Amino acid sequence: MPTWAAKDEARLLYDDTGNLLYYGNNTAFKRVAVGDESTFALKASDNAFTVTQSPGTDTVVDLGQVAKRWRNIYATTFTGTTFSGTVTTATYADLAEMYKTPIKYIVGTVVKISENPEFDICMTDEKDEDVLGVISSKPGFILNFVKNTDDFQPVGLVGRVPVRVIGPIKKAQAIMCAGNGQAKAYDGENSATKIGYALESNTETGEKLVECSIK
Repeated sequence: MPTWAAKDEARLLYDDTGNLLYYGNNTAFKRVAVGDESTFALKASDNAFTVTQSPGTDTVVDLGQVAKRWRNIYATTFTGTTFSGTVTTATYADLAEMYKTPIKYIVGTVVKISENPEFDICMTDEKDEDVLGVISSKPGFILNFVKNTDDFQPVGLVGRVPVRVIGPIKKAQAIMCAGNGQAKAYDGENSATKIGYALESNTETGEKLVECSIK
């Protein structure tokens, strides 16, 4: 059994065989029953690991819990597989980038690149053809995240995102710019650009958020 040290208190460790798990308990080590690993965690005062930390069995031990999550995780490289063998997954469904805005746009606003050098984007006009994306509520991925979010907002570029739609809309119907950062059902005019498709129907004539697939 390894020698106990104060820095090891509450730390999960393996013995030389790599099978038995212990944790610091005042002045000695105590064995932790297999399957009880989730009931122990690192002390906040532990600043770093000095050796590679590995579970005793492959794909059995979890890091954190649903109701008790780690706050931030910092690393150089993440390697692994998740649902159905994909490299990574996200709870929300749009791919976004951060852009500097002149004002705080509400979620679902359709935007385009601005010619003003002071900021990056602005709201779209009626029948605009140069659409960048939609102000996102909860992006699945942010490619160029910036901590200073006061002047920046996430713009969903592709995927599922709520859109400010005015007028009735049917599921699977294409949407186009309606002016003032809004969208509406595509009217078939050649001068307009389809910016996505409605994923739900809504008969309200006023503005509302409609989940759409944008491209």
